[in-house]
Formats: sequence, C-alpha cells, structure tokens
Amino acid sequence: MDHRTARFLKKEYKRANRKNNPNLKPSDAWKVIAFIIVSPCLLWVVCTPCRILNNSTRLPGRHRVDKSGVNIRIEDRVLKRLVSPGSAEFSSFQWRKPKSGERMDGFIVIGYVDSQNKFGALLRTNIYALVDKHGRIEEILLDGAGME
Repeated sequence: MDHRTARFLKKEYKRANRKNNPNLKPSDAWKVIAFIIVSPCLLWVVCTPCRILNNSTRLPGRHRVDKSGVNIRIEDRVLKRLVSPGSAEFSSFQWRKPKSGERMDGFIVIGYVDSQNKFGALLRTNIYALVDKHGRIEEILLDGAGME
C-alpha cells in the first residue's frame, strides 16, 4: 500500500467515525480508555472493605473481630495437638455470643475436626474456643480421642 492510499483510508476512517458519533472528538478517546481501565479498579477498592466488614463481627464498644483470621489461628493450634495433622478435615466454625448470665466479653467458637489416630482410625474431635472481644484466642478445649 502506497503512501497516498494509506492517507486516503485514514481520512475515510475518521470521516466514517465522525458520522457515527459526531460528538466524539479524537482527543476524547483517551478519556474513554481511561474510564474503562479506572472503573474496575475503583469498584474493587470500594467493594473490598465491604467484603472484609461482612466477615467480621462487631461487639459493643466498637471492636471488630476478623472471623476468618481467628478461624485459621484456631485450626493451626488444633493441628499442633493432633496425632495425625495431615489427615485433619475441619468443619466450618460456628460463632456465638455468650448468654447474658455468662461472664465473658467475647465469643465462643464451636466446630470439629476429623483426623486419624495413631492406628489409622478416623475420629471426630470437638473444638471449643474462647475468643475475647479483640480477636485473641484465650483458650481452646478439645473433646475427643484424636489428640495425643
């Protein structure tokens, strides 16, 4: 393609685009591209805190507890106490606030883990964890035969 033909095709292309959208100027193209790139980023920045806040629990006194982080720390501590940590399968943890008569300012986390004992039999061990209002694990109680 020679130089004249390329220039002619460029002019025709610009003329055709102006007919389809007369308000679009060549200098506005960068704005459209920037909008396409920036919009998903802004949406991600706005929505990420919402997901984090939905996975936290608020107590009176404006304390937030990150449930997923506490769940992982509970699992890590339980794995250290099991005979066969490689075979462990955890249930989803249930969080509950203490009843009004109980003197505790935090949460009780309840779940279980299925793991093998030293003979290879699969056993279920119940997990009870006491978590304070700041998300620190105060105590973990294991009820079952899957421990050392």
